[in-house]
Amino acid sequence: MNRNSNGLSGEFYVLSRLLRKGLDASLTFGNTKAVDIFVRNPETGKSFNVEVKTTALKKEYGGKWGKHLFWWLKESILKRKEYRDKSFYFAFVWLQPYDNYEVFIVPAEKVVDYVLFAIKKSKQLGLKENYDVRVGDNPEYTLDKKKYKNNFNPFL
Repeated sequence: MNRNSNGLSGEFYVLSRLLRKGLDASLTFGNTKAVDIFVRNPETGKSFNVEVKTTALKKEYGGKWGKHLFWWLKESILKRKEYRDKSFYFAFVWLQPYDNYEVFIVPAEKVVDYVLFAIKKSKQLGLKENYDVRVGDNPEYTLDKKKYKNNFNPFL
């Protein structure tokens, strides 16, 4: 599957999960969109923005960061002020073989803080500076997989 199809698959997967939870959610289209999904909770009236990042890794990785999944982000993540807004979230989707998907819902400000940490830590470990977001089982080096997996609670 090509990269664009992977991305759309992840976006539609998250959209369907949000709709199934009774939330009003709509997908945005275009090449220069600022957000992937707009979400509104009809009971509370609260609105959210969701940026979806999708990977089709065949398995979790190991190494210096512990067992983890990763999504590559661009340096520009550190420059977008809206990522410090409490209503902005990332949905990291793992397209596993045989249509077994996993999604990790993480506040955008946590993602930015993690990227800053990852840049610093990669330098300490003697690795190339990177902007990867890692979700895994080692809370010292990765975002906590158990905490964020299928965590749609912020929207409810």
